[in-house]
Amino acid sequence: MKQVENKNLIFFHSTGSSAISLLFFNSLDNMRYKDCCLCTSLFYLLLISAKGQDTNIYSLPTVRIETYRQLNILYRQRLVTDSLFQKAFRNTTLTELLQAQGLYAIRTYGNYSLATLNFRGSASTQNNILWNGISLLSNMNGVSDLSLLPVHFFEEITIELGSNSAYWGSGSIGGSLLLNSQPNLSKKGFNVNFSLQSGSFGQHQTSGLLAWKGKKITNQLKFFYNQAQNNFPFRNTSIAGNPWQIQTNAFALSKGILNETYLVFAKRQALSFHLWLQEAFRQIPPILSVPVARAIQKDKVHRVLLNYRKEPSNLIGVQLKFFYQLENIYYEDPLANIFSDNRAQTFWLESEFRQKIFFKSPQIQMQVLAGASGQFQKAQAQGYGENKPQQWRSFIWSSLQLEYHYKNEQIFCLGLKARMESIDARIYAPSGQISLQYQNAKIRITSLLARSFRFPTFNDLYWKPGGNLALKPETSWNFELLSDWKNKILSLTQFQLQIGTFSNWVNDWIIWLPAQNYWQPQNLQKVWARGAEVILNISQKIQKLTLQGGGKYTFCKSTNEKVRFANDHALGKQLIYTPLHTAQAEITAVWKYFTIRYYQTFTGIRFISSDNHEYLPAFTLGNILFTFQNSSSKLKPLKNLYLHYRISNLFNASYMVIAQRPMPGRQHEFCIQVSF
Repeated sequence: MKQVENKNLIFFHSTGSSAISLLFFNSLDNMRYKDCCLCTSLFYLLLISAKGQDTNIYSLPTVRIETYRQLNILYRQRLVTDSLFQKAFRNTTLTELLQAQGLYAIRTYGNYSLATLNFRGSASTQNNILWNGISLLSNMNGVSDLSLLPVHFFEEITIELGSNSAYWGSGSIGGSLLLNSQPNLSKKGFNVNFSLQSGSFGQHQTSGLLAWKGKKITNQLKFFYNQAQNNFPFRNTSIAGNPWQIQTNAFALSKGILNETYLVFAKRQALSFHLWLQEAFRQIPPILSVPVARAIQKDKVHRVLLNYRKEPSNLIGVQLKFFYQLENIYYEDPLANIFSDNRAQTFWLESEFRQKIFFKSPQIQMQVLAGASGQFQKAQAQGYGENKPQQWRSFIWSSLQLEYHYKNEQIFCLGLKARMESIDARIYAPSGQISLQYQNAKIRITSLLARSFRFPTFNDLYWKPGGNLALKPETSWNFELLSDWKNKILSLTQFQLQIGTFSNWVNDWIIWLPAQNYWQPQNLQKVWARGAEVILNISQKIQKLTLQGGGKYTFCKSTNEKVRFANDHALGKQLIYTPLHTAQAEITAVWKYFTIRYYQTFTGIRFISSDNHEYLPAFTLGNILFTFQNSSSKLKPLKNLYLHYRISNLFNASYMVIAQRPMPGRQHEFCIQVSF
């Protein structure tokens, strides 16, 4: 195993302000980024120096960073990660958290390996990931690796199923993952939170929060350091007799910081500055049929976000954003003689305006939203040859939401959204959405019709050989019908049932196909994805014991409706790696400071050939979580202490998510968190 240099984290402390102001990596050898860190530190110190000023204004926690678009969306299939799960998975990545939540098809190559979203039978490139309203998708391959997104960096994690390109733009066909950072501090002054976690197969994780909260200024510094050997045993099914082997060349190390400064400087106005620095080193383990591997991958990312927000009162609400992202990926495979160094940059400037319109009749309310963005992207990769592709994009969008209130109990809503985008001054057909909604105290019904799109990536257009400049954007028509019923039934404290159906027709689906002696992307496929989703949540309180239960089930049939040639056996067949059935069931018991949760996930068979002759078998995983959490002053010696013990894959199932990529068996994990 290649030895990885242990690079220490260095902290600078400002005694005059009594706050942590900077954390960075010794390994950042480019002085530009060290200077960027230093400037951020100085900016923060200048803000802290103003803490003695009079600040009789709105308290900071009322200022939210999420976009007006997110607030303005009519109710739909949106799933928020519950606080218990999010805390239990704080030291992990979004891959582990979303897999535990069930319902979602996460394609992962293994622990700390590449993982992508695949909602509702869509491709990985057709799902968006947004951080405070800014897309994190790579302009090179059109995806964002979930294994590089730490749960600890986000206060709110929301899944929005279904098409919403009219709001979020290219790639939002199957669904979107919304990640929001919010100042969430319980008291003024210093807030410190520290977590240590250790688990099977050499996993060790550390994370922390160092924050200072004033009347006018808040700063929070989050950091993490994770490493894992991933040397788990598995059965090699590609060898006669299925012998046990140990996973090799699978070491992973990642570390990062996120510094966020929030300033409320006038009534209903706020400014936030976010600096995100992260590095990862991963060895790439071999597939089952290859005995030895030496491949490695190094990832570096730097993100800067500046956000100004003016909350709407009787005037127009305004939100302005500037975003910069630098991604660097180095891949090396000496056995294949590959040494690839790739670099991509994104500059993003965005504005949003929100206006509430009041009528003489209080029964009618209307809200109008409009915005514009400009984005410049460029990339450099050995696969592009001498080309250094760059692209200018501009966007305008608008929406109207009209509500009619009847007898203060029933609400009828109409939502209209439209978006127009251009690339290098070439205007493309708009995307749009119309939705209708009815709700009362017990039930809510929503229907939606949308037209969505996805632009080709730099790899699709410029990769040599194979890049195809004649590619057209993917387009889709999407229909959804969703019902949500809440009621008290059979003396249950809470009963909630959601039933949703969807039908998505995607045209000009981009697929890479053999062309002469290389592969080339073409607009040859049409795909029809349809299905249903059911979510049930119930709870019952019995004296001091609270019982909660629930389940999720998804049926998704996603088939090829157009083939390249006659008698192609892929016609009408399920897309590869798209399970027809996925489900999750869970039960939770809460008594005083103790919680026990058992959850079971099921993933159906996944075909790995386009004619559906070859497939990966279905698998089910049992998991159990024990937690102790004290926030009461009655147990002062243990105040603000959190402990958990988790067993994943309780019954030691042998399974694969991706062919030839074994997954670990039973895993144990213990975590302790303290805050003060």
